[in-house]
Amino acid sequence: MVVALDDTKRSAIATELADLKAIQELLIANEQKVLPVVSNDQEISQRLNDFLKDDQKNLSV
Repeated sequence: MVVALDDTKRSAIATELADLKAIQELLIANEQKVLPVVSNDQEISQRLNDFLKDDQKNLSV
């Protein structure tokens, strides 16, 4: 089923997507800052690295 979107709805969707991208970028920046602090704990460091990889992958999709 195809739904036609007017410009107002299209703009609202674009704004939401831009906000989500900004949040994702903020998460990535914070994860990168925390990584050196937790480097002495292998388990936490690995989990954070996994989060970071997933977030970077999601940002590129």
